[in-house]
Amino acid sequence: MQTLRAAGSACAAQALGYAEYVPTTYASTASWPVIIAFHGNGQTGTGSAADIGKVDDDGLARQIALSKWDPSYRFIVLSPQMNTQTRTAQAVHDFIQFAKANYKIDTSRIYLTGLSGGGGPLYAYLDAYAGGEAAAVIPVAAIYSFAGLQCGWKNIPVWFFHGALDPTVVPNHSKQAFDGLKACTPAPAVAPRFTIYTNVAHSSWARTYDLSGMTSTLETMIGTDVLNPYDQSIYDWLLQYHR
Repeated sequence: MQTLRAAGSACAAQALGYAEYVPTTYASTASWPVIIAFHGNGQTGTGSAADIGKVDDDGLARQIALSKWDPSYRFIVLSPQMNTQTRTAQAVHDFIQFAKANYKIDTSRIYLTGLSGGGGPLYAYLDAYAGGEAAAVIPVAAIYSFAGLQCGWKNIPVWFFHGALDPTVVPNHSKQAFDGLKACTPAPAVAPRFTIYTNVAHSSWARTYDLSGMTSTLETMIGTDVLNPYDQSIYDWLLQYHR
């Protein structure tokens, strides 16, 4: 079950409304890995009772609502609703602290993902906090800030996904972040991964989150770079990594 929680409905520290998923065995297990998922522009809002219903219209929250994501249901998933004013590094940091204080989270396994405009808060947090508390990150068709600060978070494993024909957030957003990580000296401890879907436009996230992208046609090269196949569940990939 996924529950929508309007801002302030859980406790005074809950500044953002969010969608909450906890596994059915949540109560009987001491701690859980958590995915914090940042939505696109179509789901923006204040987190109020009037706005929060939009947060599971798309993205990972939508796949959870449809029961079309990780078949083993091994994560807490929290999807905060943000807008122009709250898509900040500080807001992400504060939401992580709220999550740690109010959920049974394995703090060594905090994972971040963001789609489209959700790349804004995701990259802002990584830049401002040198990776912060993230154990691994999956940006999907995500807006990149072009701040050039990737080497501050180079040791956070990252798997980029993008559609080759994306006209809204062109693939160069992911490529620039990917290239910046590869250029760091010394090199990242875990090489970044980059997967591009052939003949796919902006909406590349559903196939990424529901794993159907593993059977999609993929680009194999971009420039001189050999791209990564989608040959492993992203959820298995995340769980390889911890802080």
